[in-house]
Amino acid sequence: METNRKILIGTDYSEAAGKAELYAIQLALKTGFTPVFLHVFEAPLANPMAGFDADKIDQNLHLLERNKLQNHIAGLYQTLNISEDFVKPEFVIREGSAGDQILEESKESHIELIIVGTHGVSGFKEFFIGSHAWDVIKNATVPVLTIPREGNFANIEKLVFATEYRDGELPAIEFLLKFGRFVKAEVQLVHVLNPFITKTIEDLQHKEFNEELKDIYRTDPPEIITLNYDDVAEGLGDYCEKNQVNWLVMSPEIPTLLEKIFVPNVSMTRKMSFLTNIPLLAIPDYFDHGDEEFWTIFDKK
Repeated sequence: METNRKILIGTDYSEAAGKAELYAIQLALKTGFTPVFLHVFEAPLANPMAGFDADKIDQNLHLLERNKLQNHIAGLYQTLNISEDFVKPEFVIREGSAGDQILEESKESHIELIIVGTHGVSGFKEFFIGSHAWDVIKNATVPVLTIPREGNFANIEKLVFATEYRDGELPAIEFLLKFGRFVKAEVQLVHVLNPFITKTIEDLQHKEFNEELKDIYRTDPPEIITLNYDDVAEGLGDYCEKNQVNWLVMSPEIPTLLEKIFVPNVSMTRKMSFLTNIPLLAIPDYFDHGDEEFWTIFDKK
């Protein structure tokens, strides 16, 4: 299936990045998207006393880094027994901050999806202090798929969108439903009841959001499954485990007032991205895919 779409995979050759690389290659094989592997390096400090040709050294560094990246990815293809001729990769070498360069490359190369690795629960402290993965999720204008170290590729059969009944989620849900049809996966909307909001308000929010969905999808509006848990992360985690969910999907929203009070400075998306053992897809609020021709072609198949 040729789509001429691109996914971007940032790598630093770590174990977490390696898991994301393997996942990306297999996802590219399934979808027909082109995997673009990006490695960001920091140039060594120059010795001001030494005479050198700065441009030549810079070119040599980029060439060395590119060769290293190509050899690394070739080894992964061999591990998966997949030919690079069948799933042709692209390679990009950039210099600077990893998070910034991933975002820049995604804009310049018209990337459809960014894939990054996370360290899972073992990286709890580091993820809260700051990580490239979280920086990318917060600032990306395209969906970001984070792959935990425990996350292995499987056929994408069930996608779950965790909704908080926000208007900004509606375009993200629309994109996910289209992507679900593209990969032939079931899409479910799940809402965990907030213990700090009265049932009356919850019912009103549910009704209003359902009406908005019905306005958009008149013939087949998606159903919202509600879960009764005191903790959102626990509820979503239990649901995903019991129902063999392949991807959990959320919008990386600005924390609500209640989240600021009860979980200072941490949004729900940030918590879930390392608590879960399954990939987390973060779709920006009010996301505009921008290429309706792509979906139109697919819908006719």
